[in-house]
Amino acid sequence: MDINNKVVVVTGASFGIGRAVAQAASLAGAKVALVARSVGELTDLAGKLGKDAAAFPGDMTKKADVERVMSEIDARFGRVDVLVNNAGRAITGRIEELHVEYLHQVMELNVFGVLYGMQAAIPRMRQHGGGLIVNMSSGVSKLPHPIHGYGGYVASKCAVNALSEYARAELAAENIRVMTVYPGIVATNFRTNALVSNDKWRLPIPTGITPASPDYVAQRMVHAMREEPAELRLDAGRKRPRLGNLSSVLSGLRRAIRMDGTAAR
Repeated sequence: MDINNKVVVVTGASFGIGRAVAQAASLAGAKVALVARSVGELTDLAGKLGKDAAAFPGDMTKKADVERVMSEIDARFGRVDVLVNNAGRAITGRIEELHVEYLHQVMELNVFGVLYGMQAAIPRMRQHGGGLIVNMSSGVSKLPHPIHGYGGYVASKCAVNALSEYARAELAAENIRVMTVYPGIVATNFRTNALVSNDKWRLPIPTGITPASPDYVAQRMVHAMREEPAELRLDAGRKRPRLGNLSSVLSGLRRAIRMDGTAAR
């Protein structure tokens, strides 16, 4: 899809990848609807992006709130062409020690937030002959072997993968396309904001891997919106280990988190 003059909804737009995607989409000529709970950051970004951007504060974990926000976007812009389901949060800890309340919070945002977004956007896309849904997963959900301490987070992203796959099949006949994005390690506050069940399972940056910038990820995503692949797997940036070579990333993660359960120094 050529997103010039199209309405692009970005959730989790106040920081990190979401903010960068909103900026990149705006530069590509899109009308951008910014969604997140952080009112101040959204308003500031909307002001910087200009008259074709607007802030819509809302909580993606609440279905009624998501429907309200999507109705407001519809009223403001008249349509929804692209939904970028970016809002998400990490959780760490071995399965036996995961705080259940933390896992509930992560599932509510990473899984149900994605579902609520799709359910609110699909009827609006259908009214205008189709659209594009972009769901953010994670490269760790595609690694061939488990990395200790990532189980809760990977479970949430595997659920996103399944929702995306089934939505893609179910909506294809209605010209609503679904793309799943698998970022690698990105330089955002995502790690520091993780819900940590045990401090030894904080998310370190693996040795030898330089995180990609949010701008790099956003540019790749906006470019992919034109070609609409079913999946977009991102490396960590040029001259860095590629997610296509999963074994190198796995090796780096294993060095960062020792298999005996202690964080690497």
